[in-house]
Amino acid sequence: MRSAAAGSRGEQHGRGGFTLLEIVIVAAVLLTLAAATVPTVTALLGRESLMTARGDLISFLSAQRRQAIDTGRVRWLRWEADGHHVVAGFDGEAVDADIALPDDAKILSESFEGLPDRFFETVSDPSLADAAWSQEVLFYPDGTATEATLEIELPPRTETLTLHAWSGIVE
Repeated sequence: MRSAAAGSRGEQHGRGGFTLLEIVIVAAVLLTLAAATVPTVTALLGRESLMTARGDLISFLSAQRRQAIDTGRVRWLRWEADGHHVVAGFDGEAVDADIALPDDAKILSESFEGLPDRFFETVSDPSLADAAWSQEVLFYPDGTATEATLEIELPPRTETLTLHAWSGIVE
């Protein structure tokens, strides 16, 4: 019995590790899989970032509508032309609410104008006073609003939000 066990131990000094060729093949397979999944993961992360920005903007707009209803006062809002800021306030008054989308996102705008510096006295970023802004959009105390369309671009994708006049709801 002892000699059988000794013989089988003696026959085992074959391979104890991997050859260089086996390691190279495994590395090549892993690199191929990684190369195939990186574009998909990148696209998913970009889509997630755009959807997060879209959701944040919808929440902000909905809060402005609720505030108009709750206070019985008209709320205005404007977005930075080809920028990533949205500002809001009570009709005729300075900015009292703002939101900034991610730096690589921008809200596309066709028409824009400057606003008086007095509107930005309460804003933490004074450079916003120098920006160009979209036309004014209003939320009324009865829940209605000025109809508007906002396009958020976060390359390579664009999302469109529609503010419905009759309901003040954003989709």
